[in-house]
Amino acid sequence: TVSITSIGVTTGSDSGLTYTYFTNAAATTVLANPSAITTSGTYYIKGTNTTTGCFVIKPVVVTINSLPSVVITNPAAVCAPATIDLSVSSVTVSSSAGLTYTYWRDASATTSLSNYTAVSATGTYYIKGTNTNGCSSIQPVSVTVNLEPVLTVVNPTAVCASSTIDLTAPAVSSNSTYSLSYYRDASASVQLVSPEAVSASGTYYIKATNTTTGCFTIKPVTVSFNPAPNVVVTNPPAVCSPATVSITSIGVTAGSDSGLTYTYFTNPGATTVLSNPSAIATSGTYYIKGTNTTTGCFVIKPVVVTINALPSVVITNPAAVCAPATIDLSVSSVTVSSSTGLTYTYWRDASATTSLSNYTAVSATG
Repeated sequence: TVSITSIGVTTGSDSGLTYTYFTNAAATTVLANPSAITTSGTYYIKGTNTTTGCFVIKPVVVTINSLPSVVITNPAAVCAPATIDLSVSSVTVSSSAGLTYTYWRDASATTSLSNYTAVSATGTYYIKGTNTNGCSSIQPVSVTVNLEPVLTVVNPTAVCASSTIDLTAPAVSSNSTYSLSYYRDASASVQLVSPEAVSASGTYYIKATNTTTGCFTIKPVTVSFNPAPNVVVTNPPAVCSPATVSITSIGVTAGSDSGLTYTYFTNPGATTVLSNPSAIATSGTYYIKGTNTTTGCFVIKPVVVTINALPSVVITNPAAVCAPATIDLSVSSVTVSSSTGLTYTYWRDASATTSLSNYTAVSATG
């Protein structure tokens, strides 16, 4: 408001005058509030010499500029680490035109806001709009900077190549209060189809989203697979019964990775242990499991054991002859009842160490 009763308004006038205040030039309508005028306009001051009764009426111009209108549109909430710029026109778009804005931390505009173009903390700040008359208004502005979700990722333990890794397991990311999604790329644009059964080594990405604020965090997760051991199996040579075969011998697994531990089974699932791998007496397919004891990875390979049955040699003694006649042991009648397809050799002793050279013309009883 403006007071036209203040000394400065009539400074320079005669001393001792009595002043009265009016709304019209004829000084017939008294001004009710000369010490607190709230409206611009021309008012009138009557200065009277109380001794002579003479007076003068003079106009006085009062100017009360209207306050500027500062209308605030609170900026949209953002997710940290993004910031908010309070100086953008959209925040004060509905305010009076031509204002100059300053930015403050308090409603009395005593502490300036230095980072008003990049506000990084939720809170209430203040914008002061000043017009060319020097009049100003201060209005609050609410800023919301939502925090990023906290996401802690622990790389899963490496497993064997034949297994898979579950990225959705709680041990990988324990932030169950957030919505988790899984991706092949750091920008989370290519979704991982089967995060619960990842089968290839590499870096994948987990996105934790706060469904209330829409804020999210993306973190990498590294998946590793241990290679399967190299197990090479060479079938052992066939033997004749009653000989046995050992599949524990070095030659059966020669060429495999060094340091493997071998176990032996009767089935391909390696669930039924072979009781006598070093003395197998029956032909068949058995299974060798080679395990890398450091990684626990293993490979199961089949091994074929062949134990041939002995041939049946049935001898029909040849008829006796009179010397000087001889006997031919190679004639078919001698071995006619034996297994078919045999090749025969002839010997002087039961251990077949001394050959019988004249087996087609034996001339001595024996």
